[in-house]
Amino acid sequence: MLDPMRPQIALHIGNFVGISLAYLTCFLAEQHCDSLVVGVDPDVPHRGIRHPQEHVAALLTACGLENNVC
Repeated sequence: MLDPMRPQIALHIGNFVGISLAYLTCFLAEQHCDSLVVGVDPDVPHRGIRHPQEHVAALLTACGLENNVC
């Protein structure tokens, strides 16, 4: 049970292209608009994607979540 009266802070490790990061961030932002997720990822090439962080940033921006992730 999350307290909707206060923002939540979460840690997300291993973003890859950002699907689960966006899901978690969206969920928490719906609970409180000032919730924040700290995403940690080394941004190394994986599965043919050279810079996964670029995909993460694009996805978060497309979803309007860029201000809820650092």
